[in-house]
Amino acid sequence: MSVVADDFWEDEWNDYTFEVKGSKVSGAEGFLIMFRCQGLMQPRGLALGDHPPRMEALKPSLEYWWNLGGWGNTRSQVESWGGKAGAHSNHSIDDDEWYNIKIVNKPDSYTVILNDEEVAKVDDNTENGVGRIGLATWSTVANYDDVIVYGPDGPSLSVDARSKLATTWAHLKSVK
Repeated sequence: MSVVADDFWEDEWNDYTFEVKGSKVSGAEGFLIMFRCQGLMQPRGLALGDHPPRMEALKPSLEYWWNLGGWGNTRSQVESWGGKAGAHSNHSIDDDEWYNIKIVNKPDSYTVILNDEEVAKVDDNTENGVGRIGLATWSTVANYDDVIVYGPDGPSLSVDARSKLATTWAHLKSVK
C-alpha cells in the first residue's frame, strides 16, 4: 500500500478526479484504489510502514478503497473504514489487461468509473470528502501507470503550449 506524500497533497482537497491505469500480473485478486484517506490507516502488518507526517496528525481515521476483483476475483465494491461503502458490481480483473480506473471525488459524493463506464455514484458527505489517494494490492502482483489527479477545472498542461514553435506553426498553417 502506498499513499501520496505530504509534499504532493493538500489536506483540504475534496473536489478532485483520480485516474490510474492498472494491469494485474498474477494473483488471487485485483486492485485496491485508495481515496479519501486521512489519519492513521487501519493496521495491516507491514502494508503501510510509515504514514506521511501530516496524515498521522489528522483525525478521525478514515479510508476508502475500491476493491476491483476482490473476494477471489469474483466481484468489486468500494469498502471503507469510517465512511460509506457501496458501489457493488460483478467486475473481475483479467491478467495482463490494462484497465482505466477513475474516481471522481466531490464533497458530498464519489463516482467510480471503469474503462469509461460509470459503475456507481454514491452520495456521501463523510468529512466533507477530504482525504488523499493511494494504491495497493492484496494477494496480487499488479502494475500501475499514468497516475493523474486534477481538480474540477480538469487536467492542465505543465507548459504553456501557445508559445511553442510546433503549436505556433500549426496555428499559422491552419489560418492559410
